[in-house]
Amino acid sequence: MMAVLGVALALGALALRPGVAIAAGSADGPAPRVAQGGSAVGGSAEGVLALRAEELPRAPAGAWSGWGEESGLPDELREGYLEALAAWRAGDLPAVLVATWPLLEASPDHPALLHLAGHAQFRLRRYGECAHLLERFLAHVPEQVSRTRHLGHAWNELGQVERARAHYDRVLVAAAADHEARRGRALALWRLGRVEEALADLAVVVAARPRHAEAWLLRARILVDEEEAEAALGALERHRALDPFEPEAAFLRARALQDLGRADEAAAARDEFDALEAVAAAARPLEGHLLLRPHDLLLHRALAEVRLGAGQVPLARAALVSLAREARLGVGAGLEAGLARAQLAWAQEQLARLGEDAERSAR
Repeated sequence: MMAVLGVALALGALALRPGVAIAAGSADGPAPRVAQGGSAVGGSAEGVLALRAEELPRAPAGAWSGWGEESGLPDELREGYLEALAAWRAGDLPAVLVATWPLLEASPDHPALLHLAGHAQFRLRRYGECAHLLERFLAHVPEQVSRTRHLGHAWNELGQVERARAHYDRVLVAAAADHEARRGRALALWRLGRVEEALADLAVVVAARPRHAEAWLLRARILVDEEEAEAALGALERHRALDPFEPEAAFLRARALQDLGRADEAAAARDEFDALEAVAAAARPLEGHLLLRPHDLLLHRALAEVRLGAGQVPLARAALVSLAREARLGVGAGLEAGLARAQLAWAQEQLARLGEDAERSAR
């Protein structure tokens, strides 16, 4: 998440030029839902899914040579870019694409737009589209390879593991402290059978960021696969303290305990996995729909109910906060105000109950 926020902050610097009002890109206001004039791009989820980066016009080689954040944006792109950035900050990924696409048609391969659209596509899990956009970004400004770890992530997700590994190498030459790229490279190295190198990369990550839950989980996955059960359990305990609701961790714990001959504990871990996986199976489709419909109050409500019902308090609280935020926006904009007020009241009531429960537990 911090890596994604860093993208928005870095790109936001482009818009902060004399004469550009940052209020136009306020993170607190409703995200844009319509395209800039003249584009055939629609604002619906279906319209966004129909977008294909390969159909965008291309700039000639060298058109953006030497471009950097300090280069800023031409006047005709600033308003649309600020809309895209506001949508990013609001978590409205389809609106990011709706705003950036006509700008990329008007100003082919503008690096700032390619970069933002590529990251939006990654978060929408459209990894091929992400890779296409970030490759175009890199072709024009290869000196900015340090900003393209998500290209390696996309190749990993697409199963192009050697390609991912090679790209992470490039990123880490330019930015050795990029621990997300190093974790991604560890995954690629493990998939390539280079286990010791993968574990070495993960050791660097968890030493620098001991609260990196995904790194601990990957370390446990590798250690279980290598039949190093005791070491795997140690990594899983570190992970559990950070993320107690991940089904895979319970599955790996069951495997490690079984390998150690601790059958009763392994059975309990399998039961834990079944329970966590049932909740995750209910939550995943809701989370997927919210990527494309981030303002849908009933989806937010359903996700909050899943988390509340499972007693997953931190995740329930996060879902309730998201519901309350979207409901406030709906009330303020006058959109389905009755529904929005009802959902806001329910979210506030549930948050108050969680706070009371926490207070009682602390006594």
